[in-house]
Amino acid sequence: MIHTNKVSVPVSLHLSEKLAWCIGFYLAEGDKTRDYIGVSNCNIELIKEFQNIMEEIFKVNKNLWRFYIKTPSKDLDSMRTKWKFLLNLESVYVTYNYLAKEDNIELRLNSRHFSAFFNNLFKEVVPLILDDRILSLSFLDGYESGDGSIIQRKGYLYGIAITTKDETFKNILVEAFQKLYSKKPRVRINKVKYYEVSLTGINVMTELILDGHFKSHKEKRDKLIKTYLRKIYTRTHKRYWEALRNEELSVEELTQATNRSHWAVRDAMSKDFKLGLINIRKGRIPNKHGPYHVFYSLTEKCNNLLNILDGDKM
Repeated sequence: MIHTNKVSVPVSLHLSEKLAWCIGFYLAEGDKTRDYIGVSNCNIELIKEFQNIMEEIFKVNKNLWRFYIKTPSKDLDSMRTKWKFLLNLESVYVTYNYLAKEDNIELRLNSRHFSAFFNNLFKEVVPLILDDRILSLSFLDGYESGDGSIIQRKGYLYGIAITTKDETFKNILVEAFQKLYSKKPRVRINKVKYYEVSLTGINVMTELILDGHFKSHKEKRDKLIKTYLRKIYTRTHKRYWEALRNEELSVEELTQATNRSHWAVRDAMSKDFKLGLINIRKGRIPNKHGPYHVFYSLTEKCNNLLNILDGDKM
C-alpha cells in the first residue's frame, strides 16, 4: 500500500463485482472534485453500502468520513440528534435546504491524492468492466440505484431509464446495454437537458428482471416486478408457466389446464420458446400408441423467472 493523507492507495487492485457496483454508484451520485470523494443520496442504505465497500477495498479508516445532511426541516437540532443516532457518530453536519423534499445524505472522504487516484481509476477500469458480463451487471446495478427509474404507461411496465448530464457517461451506458442485450437503447434529452438512456420492450424487460437489475434498490426493484406482472403478456403467460411447473404437458393437456384454446396455447408457447422460456418436444403420449403430440416444459430460465415473480428470489 502507498499511503496518501492517511488513505491507502493499492499498488495493484482486483476488479471485483463490489468495486464495479461502487464505480457505477459513484458515476451516478458522486461529486467528482479535486479535493474529495463524495456521494449523495436520500437512501442511507446505499450510502452505507458505498462506504463499506470503500473501507473494505481501500482500507479506509471509518473516522475519516464526513457526513453532511441537507434537510427540509428547520429544526436543525432535532435533525442533528436524529442523524447522530442513525449514523452512530458524534459529529454530523446538518443544513436546511428549502428545495429538499426529504433528507439527503452526502458522504465525503477528504483527500486530494485519493480523489485523483479514484477518478483516474474509474476511467481506466470502465472498459474492462464493459467487457465482462458479471461486472457490467454490477456496474449498472450501482448506477441504477442512483439515477435509474422505471417507466410506466397506465400502470404497466414500459421500460427503464437512466439519466446523466455527462456525455461520456451516456456513451458508457449505451455501450453497456448494447453489449449485454444486443439492443441499442434509445437516447433523448429531457426537459432539464439531461441525457435519458432507456430500454423498452417485453423481451428485454424479462431479461432485465432475470439479470437482477435494480436489486440494490428494493423500492425500484419491487416497482419493476409489480409493473411487469400487470402487463397483459405476463398475466396471460404466467398462467401457462404455473401449469407447467415441475411437469411436461401436451398441447391438449395444457389447453385443459388453463382453459384456453388450442391455438392460443400454441401461439403463446411459440413466443416463449423464442425467449428461451419453454422447451418444445414432439413425441407420443407415454405407454400409448398413436400420433405424435407436441409437449411443453419450462426451461431453467423460466423457472428462475417464476421464482422471482413469486418473491422467492431477487
